[in-house]
Amino acid sequence: MSEKGTWKKACGLAVAMDFGGGLLSVAVPMTAVRLQADAQWVGIIGSAALAGYTVFCFLAQPLTDRWGRRTSMIVGSSLVTLFCGLMTLAVALESLWLLGVANFLAGVFYAFFWPATQAMSGVGVPYDKLLFALQAYNLSWSSGRMIGTGLSGVLFEHNPLAPFLLGTFVSGLVALAASFLSLPNVKVEAGNDDPATQIPPIVTAAQLGNFVRSFAVIEIVVLLPKLGKEWGWTEGQISGLLFLLFAGQIFAFIVAPFVIRKVNWGWVLGTKGVLSGLTLLVGIVTTKWLMALILSAIGVVAGLMAVLSLYLSITTQGQSVKGSSRHEAGVGAGGVFGPVLGGMVLQHSLPLLTFALPIGLTILTVALWDWKAMKFESKVRS
Repeated sequence: MSEKGTWKKACGLAVAMDFGGGLLSVAVPMTAVRLQADAQWVGIIGSAALAGYTVFCFLAQPLTDRWGRRTSMIVGSSLVTLFCGLMTLAVALESLWLLGVANFLAGVFYAFFWPATQAMSGVGVPYDKLLFALQAYNLSWSSGRMIGTGLSGVLFEHNPLAPFLLGTFVSGLVALAASFLSLPNVKVEAGNDDPATQIPPIVTAAQLGNFVRSFAVIEIVVLLPKLGKEWGWTEGQISGLLFLLFAGQIFAFIVAPFVIRKVNWGWVLGTKGVLSGLTLLVGIVTTKWLMALILSAIGVVAGLMAVLSLYLSITTQGQSVKGSSRHEAGVGAGGVFGPVLGGMVLQHSLPLLTFALPIGLTILTVALWDWKAMKFESKVRS
């Protein structure tokens, strides 16, 4: 099967799937708040999908390689649709536990869809054009996520079931499209995935930076609905502020190929440090226009960090989806620990300490990996 245009089809599917993901990522914690869950439970239920996603990014990767990317995309999107429907039922029944379980299971099957789709975005693309193909892919999923995030709160204000019904419908359309589109079903036999024999230390550093990025961004997405309600903001206003977070990411994806001339340690460490510093301000500011500026800036830096991790992951994974799975596992793990730990801190302390967590995580990753890796690389060069 011809690989021509495969990356464009992957981009189209990514727009739709993350539009649905954006709807649910806001509607789930808003539902938990409406059902009077405390901050800790808002964090747990809001991060349930990413908990399932993180674990199965690793467990699903051998199956994706064996089945083929197209088959994995179809299976994943079909079962995501099923569990989105179950979340709709949970909202109708006002059942928090069912909402959490269904959200977790949807995350499990996102892990069959996203690494395969991400790897498809690089199929048939010459190496010197890869950064621009990844730009198109990043713009695709993030525009879907931005619109879904911005629309979710507005729909929720009118009817709490509306974002869940629309998310289920969109996931179903993706499953149908993946079934009927002509896509190469790239398979990898066990032991024949030819990834780089040794992953360069900067790749792991960028993936850890992606973990910090997800920790900060998803902590904000899940916990701002709780804080915003306490500050007297409406669901629509909260959703609009989160829209700006993802709008900032889109801006970063547009400028990244022109701004990042060379992927190096300065970019990897700089984006991580600036991102964690900006996130601290979310726990200090309670004025909407200032919050809008801060979230936009966080989005820009987070987008640059995502580009660095994705580029390095894809260029070192060979024919397997291992690099994509590691990148996506960082998204998932950060998205679990951010809301859960943030919710626990918020339950017993101030918002300032809640959003200081990414700074602590940045210091930890630099101390445990980045500093040693840079010293190792400098010794090898000398």
